[in-house]
Amino acid sequence: PDVERLLAAAADRTNRLLVFSHPPRNAATRVLAGLENAALAVRGKTYRAFAHPPALMLEVLERHGLRVVEAHRGFAWHVVVLSRS
Repeated sequence: PDVERLLAAAADRTNRLLVFSHPPRNAATRVLAGLENAALAVRGKTYRAFAHPPALMLEVLERHGLRVVEAHRGFAWHVVVLSRS
């Protein structure tokens, strides 16, 4: 759940490029994540899915010296390529 710590750790270990993908931030993906988490809970699983705000994710990476060099917005997934300045 700690998107800032997770991405800060990834950024700090990146020498040149970091690529990550995320679902689009909309009502449908939030509902799907909620349904997935409910199904996992019913099955007794501890894993949970998260749909963090993409702007927050990019902000964390930029604070750690990375800049967006390419972005692809697909229907189901968005892919972002960042480079160390």
